[in-house]
Amino acid sequence: SAELDGILREFTATTAAALGGLAARALVLELQVARVEGRLAGATPQARFRDFVAGAGTGAGLVRLFTEYPVLARLAGRSCVNAVAAMAELLDRYAEDRAELVTRLLAGRDPGPLVAVDRTSGDVHRRGRRVAVLRFADGSRVVYKPRPLAADRHFGELVDWYSTRAGTPVLRTPALLTRPDHGWSELIEARPCASPAELDRFYRRLGALLALAHVLDLTDLHHENLIASAGHPVLVDLETLFHPPLPEDPAADDPAGRALDASVQRIGLLPQLVLGDEGALDLSGLGGGAERRSPVETAGWEAAGTD
Repeated sequence: SAELDGILREFTATTAAALGGLAARALVLELQVARVEGRLAGATPQARFRDFVAGAGTGAGLVRLFTEYPVLARLAGRSCVNAVAAMAELLDRYAEDRAELVTRLLAGRDPGPLVAVDRTSGDVHRRGRRVAVLRFADGSRVVYKPRPLAADRHFGELVDWYSTRAGTPVLRTPALLTRPDHGWSELIEARPCASPAELDRFYRRLGALLALAHVLDLTDLHHENLIASAGHPVLVDLETLFHPPLPEDPAADDPAGRALDASVQRIGLLPQLVLGDEGALDLSGLGGGAERRSPVETAGWEAAGTD
């Protein structure tokens, strides 16, 4: 079907990108060796690059590459096997959970067939498993998480209880469908506040979340784990609930470090700078998210698509 073809294309593209990341440095080295030795055909840098890609992508080219870099061969093979197994597991879980997923997360409305599985967000964990956003024919979406969501569910229950207390702001958490080894989450849409009053409520709710996070030793609330949805700040990743403090070094006297570790700054919501030789960058839930240059030196492509 057209839907399955689209899902397979996304899977192929995501897996190819992961393999490209694994092989990138080895391929750059091989490209430079071929250029220096005059083995590339073409009158322009772009043509010579295309010639290299064409040769490297053949069966013989892959044999040469993996013979030269046997560890890369092992990593690439394992990456492919893990990716296929993780995708099959996701689709099996979706088929098993679909009926309750529609009831719990989509208000009981049949969204039509599954048309896309976006696995490009989030890190890879546990043999190729990764967070995915599933999109249906009617445009609705849900989030698949390949880990237990019991902690997220209990946090939601605590927030619901807290929101009933007199004088406290009403907080929002994503609707969830939990399973012993995985779960499904409502997709929270980022939306701006529509008025100054709504903006005021947003920051009051953020203060309440900050207090709860401090009490529960919740950390790592950087800009990817907080979504501003109109007047609601919504936390979407709670893997670090009850995070233990760093062990103290008896030989070190660091009162500033101890004070920081005991403060709300440890949570990651409030603005804080990551310093490096190339400048500074704010990754916090409040201040992060904008496209800025990394403060630390990183490898990158120069004159991509050429030799």
